[in-house]
Amino acid sequence: MPNTFKYNIQERETKNNGTLYDLYFYIQTPDGRKQKKLSGFKTKKLARQAYEQFIATYIATPKQYNGKSVVTYEIARREYLGAVQSMIKESSLYDFIHTARAHYDEFFAGRDMHTITKQDIIAWQDYLWAKKYRGKLYTQKTLSKIYGQFCVFYSWCVEHYGLTDALKGVKMPRRKDNKEPRQIWTEAEFEQFIACVDTLKYKALFTTLYYCGCRVGELQTLSPQDYDGKQLFIHATYSRKTIDGAPYRITETKNYKSRYVPLPEKTTHLLNEWLQYKEKNNMKNNFIFGESDPISLNAIQKAFSNGIEKSGVKKIRIHDLRHSYVSLLMSKGANFGVIAALIGDTLEQVVKTYAHHTEDDKKAIVSML
Repeated sequence: MPNTFKYNIQERETKNNGTLYDLYFYIQTPDGRKQKKLSGFKTKKLARQAYEQFIATYIATPKQYNGKSVVTYEIARREYLGAVQSMIKESSLYDFIHTARAHYDEFFAGRDMHTITKQDIIAWQDYLWAKKYRGKLYTQKTLSKIYGQFCVFYSWCVEHYGLTDALKGVKMPRRKDNKEPRQIWTEAEFEQFIACVDTLKYKALFTTLYYCGCRVGELQTLSPQDYDGKQLFIHATYSRKTIDGAPYRITETKNYKSRYVPLPEKTTHLLNEWLQYKEKNNMKNNFIFGESDPISLNAIQKAFSNGIEKSGVKKIRIHDLRHSYVSLLMSKGANFGVIAALIGDTLEQVVKTYAHHTEDDKKAIVSML
């Protein structure tokens, strides 16, 4: 546990959000004692919880290993985070911390990393493969993510502490999943849905998602400066995965791919109308679909569910609007390279995710020979 000093909570009044609480405390770093601030909490309880979370996940600068001292799992985990914090996104740090809490801490707690054997890794795999979420065993995708993050962490420990590699020769078992086909909406289904969305704001928002293909987090961060009347500049994303208790963070897009996405007229018409409405009603315009802060995902999900219920269209996830956009592009003859550029994915990922859509096209082309 890092050397910390008692925290101090201060109250402040804001124009738009009422009373908020900021929490101040000190941490001991290699460069001396530094003040830390966690801000913008609606209650003192939330501020204290953020402080406790920060202390629990405080990242320590890794020390040069002397080849003799005991390296517990907890020390290794903390020093690993310190080593990689400048190389990966904060959301990735957040994912590792929460994955470790859920799937590594209980099994490896207190262990000297030098004493972990191949049999221990196999026993941990058995423990992991038997775990359930909401009564169901983890899918292969979830297992691969958990195991992959552990392998990166453990490989760093092997290099940094000179461990005998217990992962060598150990293979991850595979679980066959009964995958459900990806759900999409056709244009007709989307029009049926959007006709039942009551407000201009959400009509513009969902039309943008359907005809732009951006991720929801990317849409949340869009500002008026990112829209020129014809296209959107996608260059940032919204994340609530913060390790210092901040309510959200705006970071680089996935794969660090910024891009311009041209919009059809039906989308620009609604966006223009919405932005004019905001100006006429003196609404703050830091974000296209938010005001001082980005619009919340809960608000988007609630409006989405209401629209589906009123329209009677089949249920899909909000992220499936992105898949629907890709399917629409493919039906218009777009190739994988164009699709990758428009949605900000790698060509390899687009081929892997959407190649099955080409099966009917292959049969149609061969039938013409």
